[in-house]
Amino acid sequence: MARSVVVFDLDGTLIDSADAVVETAVAAYLAHDLAAPDREAVRQGIGTPLADMLALGGVHPSLNAAVTQTYRELYRPIAERLEQPFDGIVALLQDLRSQGLRLAIATGKSQFGADRGALDHGLLPYMGAVIGMDGTRRGKPHPDILLTALAGLGATSTDAVMVGDTTFDLDMARNIGVPAIAVTWGVHSIERLQGSRPDAVAHSVDELAAAIEAALA
Repeated sequence: MARSVVVFDLDGTLIDSADAVVETAVAAYLAHDLAAPDREAVRQGIGTPLADMLALGGVHPSLNAAVTQTYRELYRPIAERLEQPFDGIVALLQDLRSQGLRLAIATGKSQFGADRGALDHGLLPYMGAVIGMDGTRRGKPHPDILLTALAGLGATSTDAVMVGDTTFDLDMARNIGVPAIAVTWGVHSIERLQGSRPDAVAHSVDELAAAIEAALA
């Protein structure tokens, strides 16, 4: 039976948000009189739960909860300046929906952040489910978020394909037998992505459209 569901990561896959995430992390650290975090460590952690990502920057565990809360308070105005959907993504989603496919987002963001990102960047009208961390117990690469997204569509792992820009996305999909497509315009390098054995790799939105078509066949 052909698959009919495509689940997307959000940050680094649908929206270009890495700079916003890193700049907000820096601002949150500085707001607590901490030295600026290791920017690349934070960047490489995008996709994991927020507190885990911020911990990669070197924040002491005793301050992690406070820095995490400050990050949430600071993110929106920074994102309004720095975030945008990747070129061609909205048109791709429109085309996939016109084919009758069901689409969802499974992201490590909070539910508020996931909903905001999908709405602000014109993605929400194409999505049957938008799932953030709030309704799940474990973050990527555990499959809780992906399973919740599939349940929101009334689908199972045999119906779906996953698209993401990090090994966390690819490993999450592999953990429940969902084919995974890696995109190379996000935060993890092609070398790192290949270590998670993606079923396909897309270097452009056109290549992604072709890879999705092949995976769904």
